[in-house]
Amino acid sequence: MNVLERLSVVSKITELLESAKVAQPLERLSIMPNIFDLFSKLGVSFSADNEEEQKSVRTPDQVSNDNNALFEKYLAGGFNDESVEDFKQTMHKVNDLGLPFDSVKDGVISWFTANEDQIAA
Repeated sequence: MNVLERLSVVSKITELLESAKVAQPLERLSIMPNIFDLFSKLGVSFSADNEEEQKSVRTPDQVSNDNNALFEKYLAGGFNDESVEDFKQTMHKVNDLGLPFDSVKDGVISWFTANEDQIAA
């Protein structure tokens, strides 16, 4: 792949990442595989464990509406007012129900941002 092709791929990744920032939580789930594919074109490899995890993640169509509502609330910061212990339980629950790791991580970052005072304690 020549330099111009690589720049084009990087540009596409940037566009997808920007659209993921403003996308609804479930829309982000459909954007992420495209980003992973583009990174692969650049030669960025993902560990075998991560690839297996991505294959085992259920799509939004495969989970119930209740789970989708829970995922949306989690990704929107709806649990940011929970105590540390309660949030840990919520985080494990959405992970166990099939929310992709990167999305679980986004929720944790949101909780930490909203609860900086608890982190310093």
